[in-house]
Amino acid sequence: MRVAIYTLGCKVNQYETQAMEQELQRRGHTLVDFESPADAYIINTCSVTAVSDKKSRQMIRRAKSRNPQAVVAACGCYVQTHTPEAQELGIDLIGGTGDRAEMEQVPGPVKEERAARASAVAAELHRAYLQGCVGQTYPVLFEQRKDGCAAGHAPNYMPVEVQTQGDYHNTVRHVKITGVVNDILMGEVT
Repeated sequence: MRVAIYTLGCKVNQYETQAMEQELQRRGHTLVDFESPADAYIINTCSVTAVSDKKSRQMIRRAKSRNPQAVVAACGCYVQTHTPEAQELGIDLIGGTGDRAEMEQVPGPVKEERAARASAVAAELHRAYLQGCVGQTYPVLFEQRKDGCAAGHAPNYMPVEVQTQGDYHNTVRHVKITGVVNDILMGEVT
């Protein structure tokens, strides 16, 4: 996972950020610049002055707008002393000072919702890819017969079926793809 961290405030926050960075790297995550695309953003906030409160809110909003699908976590003084206000910003995970070990734990419902979204996007991309194969011709290695069809795979392991009475078992034939049924490419031997 690519993680970006932004630190506001004092030496304590800087130390906390260094400790979070070390822990994240130890767990195999990649640290990226806060201005770069990331899967998760952590803002280590400050609340010493009204200006630092404002800057903390700005950085949280910036992270949310940069990648709406990313997990946004915030820790530090601002979210600890202004928790209700911070929650209204839509932060996925809030920790106070000293909560760096828990910052990586994304709540279950957030994980489930994001996994479902990712799965739906992957399924849509898969369907679009298969539809893009219609009209193309591929060499197909036929491996079996099923339900009046010769079944095999194109070079990229896409399943292909052809309606035929012929025995194409263990042969390679060129097939023009004519459609998609249940994620299987249907075609005609050329």
